[in-house]
Amino acid sequence: MKSLYTISEVAGYFNVSNQTLHYYDRIGLLKPSVVDPQTKYRFYDQQQFNKMFMIRELKRIGFSLDEIAVFAENKNLESLGEVLKINRGDVEDKIQELISIRERIDFYLEMIRLAGRGHRKMECEFRYIPARNVFYINANFQLNELSQYVEVLYKAYVKAAGLSLPRELDNKMVLTMDQDKIQQGRFKYYSGIGLLMPNPFKSPNVFELPESLYASVIHIGDYIGLPAEYKRVGSFIGKKGYQINGHAVEVSLINVVHTSNPEDFVTEIQIPVRKL
Repeated sequence: MKSLYTISEVAGYFNVSNQTLHYYDRIGLLKPSVVDPQTKYRFYDQQQFNKMFMIRELKRIGFSLDEIAVFAENKNLESLGEVLKINRGDVEDKIQELISIRERIDFYLEMIRLAGRGHRKMECEFRYIPARNVFYINANFQLNELSQYVEVLYKAYVKAAGLSLPRELDNKMVLTMDQDKIQQGRFKYYSGIGLLMPNPFKSPNVFELPESLYASVIHIGDYIGLPAEYKRVGSFIGKKGYQINGHAVEVSLINVVHTSNPEDFVTEIQIPVRKL
């Protein structure tokens, strides 16, 4: 005679609730082998135990209950392998998404660390920056007009991209400054504004910032301090035997999106250079 187990015994063994087993019964995923016609008590045998092991294992590796039900109808290694391949792809996508989230968390932690240094001058440096895609609009404006052009930029982006901002949009805003403005010391005059794009789409406003060696410096604090930093980077470029080789790129790393205190803003000035 087969051993029978009550619903509470099965629930306890697999660390699930009685309600879960009732639900599995209701959807036809795991029906008891015997139901007492008078008391309606449910009893399970070894076959149900085996199926419960299957359900638990497949849930652990990401199967939905619907997928488990389909597999249970044709339980063999070939069908299991096919579903596992699909689920593995989903897992890889989730892993990449989590890695991306971790990288963004690390980035913001580093920016917060830098902001905590206050107004200490950061060292100028040369660094190679690969090509980057940017959604960009040409606009001649001064630093004190920035907020209104930020609004223009976002409206243009939403119109080009659809009805909303994509989740993967990088929040790094960029401003550009013409080479002649830098050389003339007119550091409050910009030539355009844009958004860095990790996943570009086709649009007349999308173009590529070329790869280059850049002279760069991190500025911590209010934007009113940026002209002095441009002057400092320009002096650094000349002293090191380089010359400016294109438009400057100003990347906003921490801004009003992240903090209401302008003294905590973090901005990187990047000026393309070449050896004299």
